[in-house]
Amino acid sequence: MRHTDYAENGFGRSIAAYSKPGMLMHTLRHMMGEETFDAAYRDYVETWAYRHPMPWDFFAMMEEAAGTDLDWFWQAWFYDTATLDQQILAAQPVDGGLEVTVRNDRDAVMPVELRVELADGTISTHVWPVNVWAGTREVTRTIDVDGTVTAVTIDPEAWYPDVDRTNNTLEPGR
Repeated sequence: MRHTDYAENGFGRSIAAYSKPGMLMHTLRHMMGEETFDAAYRDYVETWAYRHPMPWDFFAMMEEAAGTDLDWFWQAWFYDTATLDQQILAAQPVDGGLEVTVRNDRDAVMPVELRVELADGTISTHVWPVNVWAGTREVTRTIDVDGTVTAVTIDPEAWYPDVDRTNNTLEPGR
């Protein structure tokens, strides 16, 4: 949302104008669901064809289609220069489940998507909504698990722009 003259060099300008928005559309499509995003995007193109939309026109149409306020997304990723780094701090077995602690080490937020792998090969996905970060940088929740956990991974499909993926997997007991 900043004028490109504020970019320190041509490389930064290229990232801000092309790579970052493309990556964020990929992320937004995943968060909204492919069908919802695709329908909203088609509606946006049809609504604004041959006209001059502003960024907030796009934001408003995506929020309407998603049925939720996405200001946290637009602010961090389009108005600021925020970065994301979620990491798993702990994964401890508890009665009937697994207590997982995740920390957000940077200034942007995203939902927490966890893949839990069990010794018998079972894989489950658990999504914590973005509002778990309201007022905190560290969140602990219990996930229902029936079996021995071999690995817990944040965002295993790399949908989110996490700057350090080396801290996204924890293998309890190893």
